[in-house]
Amino acid sequence: MTRGTERLVNRLIAASIFSVCVFQTFSDGAIIVTSNTVREFLDGRTGKLIYTKFEGDDGFKNGRSLWYIDFSAATLVEKQVIYTSNTEPRNPIISSDGEWVVYNTLTQGGGRGDNGECKSYVCRLQENATATFIANGAQPHWWVKPGTTEEYVIYTSGDLEQDWQMRWPPNEGGTSTSMIRLVNKQPSGSGSVLCYYYLNAGRTKNGEYMFTSGRATGIFRFNATVTQNATPLSMQEWDNAGCNPSTSPHQETADLRFMQNCETHDHFAIRSVDGTITMDHYKTDDGNKYWDTPEWSTHTDYATVVGSAVEISPPFDVYLFNTVTGAELRVIDGNCYWPHLWVGPDVNAVEQPRSGRVRDVNGIGMRGAQAAVYYDITGREIAGKRIRGAANALYMVGAGNATGSNINGRAVHMKGE
Repeated sequence: MTRGTERLVNRLIAASIFSVCVFQTFSDGAIIVTSNTVREFLDGRTGKLIYTKFEGDDGFKNGRSLWYIDFSAATLVEKQVIYTSNTEPRNPIISSDGEWVVYNTLTQGGGRGDNGECKSYVCRLQENATATFIANGAQPHWWVKPGTTEEYVIYTSGDLEQDWQMRWPPNEGGTSTSMIRLVNKQPSGSGSVLCYYYLNAGRTKNGEYMFTSGRATGIFRFNATVTQNATPLSMQEWDNAGCNPSTSPHQETADLRFMQNCETHDHFAIRSVDGTITMDHYKTDDGNKYWDTPEWSTHTDYATVVGSAVEISPPFDVYLFNTVTGAELRVIDGNCYWPHLWVGPDVNAVEQPRSGRVRDVNGIGMRGAQAAVYYDITGREIAGKRIRGAANALYMVGAGNATGSNINGRAVHMKGE
């Protein structure tokens, strides 16, 4: 049986029980959405998606390259970021500004459970990028020390092949979690051990919590600003095993969420900081019923995950996932793994006004009010939500379409909502 036939059979088996089969085929690794579809799913935002692409018929654990898609482009195309000849790039995470990516490589010496040699790197998120070595280690995550502009990368001493073996407390075999300072996105000095536990989901923005998931799942609490040799203030084991843990980009403790793939791979869970499951997501559509590598995006409301018809078996489709509503959007059909999504600003967002004086680019004073009212230079009220200056012209978003001129006689555009 050819791979394509096997792929089709697997999907049909998964979809045919008590249902009517619809025959549809896609090529492996095909983009199956448009930029408008993605923008609609992201509520007016756009984004960038990075992932590992597998090679050959085996698919799984045969990746040699990282690829990305810029969803703001009119025509969506895949662009190769990094190619490695003898290692597999894994676990890419895009920076908060959408311009850089950290990832690790794995040189495998055997089958599942063989950790191999892991190295972490940083590079620009661009086609044919040049990578800079960070440290020996894996699963790198960005982190900024609270109250400062100090940027770090946090990484573990083991890769995904190790997390499924780790029991509680996760400190077997001398494992550790380390961090290294970055200056202008480049490593500065050498890394230092943060703690002698295997914590594979990065660190919360407020610095207080770190999550881990393998044969043991739980949460650690630390001093928010400690950067080396940390002793946990507390640690709590949760109730079920899993893998592929991820931490939400929320700032406040009450809002924090942690996501993990469950041991059976037929669902993944989202938990609050006390371990309560707030969402348990099962697969119910399009023939794929197993999940893997769920990863929070840079936005609190969205994540990525891969789905397959057969547990931990290729081909893997890439999905965008809404962590609030549970909605899914399949964006790539087959052959990809470890996706991560950077989410850009809402291109249609209207900022709420702040009280005080507002000036356009020419320095003209404008008085703002909390009640979504602005006053132009003549004192006339303009109902609206935002005033933007652009190159010697005043641009006002207000109520009702109109045109006029500013104090210099230059054009003013007022756009109704």
